[in-house]
Amino acid sequence: MKLTRRQMLQASAFMAGFLLTTDPLNVRSRPKHYNQIPFNPNESRSLAIVGAGISGLAAAYLAARAGFRVIVLEADDRYGGRSLTLRPDDPIYRDWWFRTYNPLRLFEKMYVSSKQERSDSAAPETETASFKINQRNGGNQPVELYLNLGPGRIASIDTTLLSLCDELNVGLEPYIFKANNNLLYSERFAGGQPVRWQEVHYSLIGEVAELLNEAVQEGLLLKGYDRERVLSLLRHYGTLNEEGSFDDRTGVVGFVRNRGGWKTPFAVQPPLALRDVINGDFVKPGKEDAMSFASYLYLSNSIDWQPTLMQPAGGMDRIWQKLLLQSIPSQALLEPSTEPHNQGPRVGDLVQLNAPVQSITNQDSSVLIEVKGRQKRLKVDACIVTVAPPLLGGASSVTMAGPSTRQMPIPAEMRISTNLPTSVKRALASVEMAPAIKVGLQ
Repeated sequence: MKLTRRQMLQASAFMAGFLLTTDPLNVRSRPKHYNQIPFNPNESRSLAIVGAGISGLAAAYLAARAGFRVIVLEADDRYGGRSLTLRPDDPIYRDWWFRTYNPLRLFEKMYVSSKQERSDSAAPETETASFKINQRNGGNQPVELYLNLGPGRIASIDTTLLSLCDELNVGLEPYIFKANNNLLYSERFAGGQPVRWQEVHYSLIGEVAELLNEAVQEGLLLKGYDRERVLSLLRHYGTLNEEGSFDDRTGVVGFVRNRGGWKTPFAVQPPLALRDVINGDFVKPGKEDAMSFASYLYLSNSIDWQPTLMQPAGGMDRIWQKLLLQSIPSQALLEPSTEPHNQGPRVGDLVQLNAPVQSITNQDSSVLIEVKGRQKRLKVDACIVTVAPPLLGGASSVTMAGPSTRQMPIPAEMRISTNLPTSVKRALASVEMAPAIKVGLQ
């Protein structure tokens, strides 16, 4: 039976709808629901969670909805943990933000405008987001501004977090960290002149394919491979012409003078020589730090950076801000809220800020937790710890990963003593941490 083009399109649309609605091949990309723990009105067990970052608040949300009696202990004076997003310190903008996202102004410390490292850090001064506020054209709404100082992207493999965003109705948008026109810089390349990522990347592909094609043509043995198929793959992969040379007329490397209308003259960018790229330090020999300049050329090959990457619209803190505002059963409150209100219990009511945990002691059927400022130790049935693992390892320093591995002291007041087995402490202390820096430019 012959099908018309219209019939083919209709059939394709039907098949697409069938796959999306019935999932006959079981190919859904992530769990349909994040919270799959049913509520138990007879639940009476207690749970302490150390850390009010995304992990701690998500655990509190799940446990509270299940009926557990929950308390979240946070050493800092703010929510979010390492997921820190700075917003403008302008009071008018701040009022607009609360009217838009949190009109009841619950848990006001969810809005952060400044940060300050420890007094003994390399940069102890207070840093404030003094953004210039602009109004959108034709209205009185400001342009929304923020700076993600912690995590900033959600990889496609982070299916649980994506499901949480679905459940909390957190809007997502594409996160684009690399484009073909990104500029690379090296002091050893072209006298320090920046070059587009596209030129380096496709020049490397073209010349490597050309070298392999030449080797096969000259008799390189291909054990178990069809010679003609290999040659065909190389021609397509490296944009080779019939003679086996990199065809720079295609414009895959880019254009010196861009294309326009069909009569507009243009000029293609000649490919870079492999020798220049190698000597220019775009690809360095040996093992490199995962976030180093040399690895950036192919960072998008890493599964954590493969497109499509997503980000919460309006800032990474939108996830834990929405968590704070989620309603929970009244039985979930292990202790009265430190921020009383008349809106019904929320996840934020479970959190106690400025409550650094000093020790955690496992007993046969309970856990004792010592919190600075409390006269008596807190006794609960179980404890979930979401802070950095080395803080529980008993060591006085942590290994910082990077081009040159080094030790960084752990301040005494940040360490949490435990009665965990020595082997577990050793494993926790061995976890390497990665130094990071974020810079925001307006």
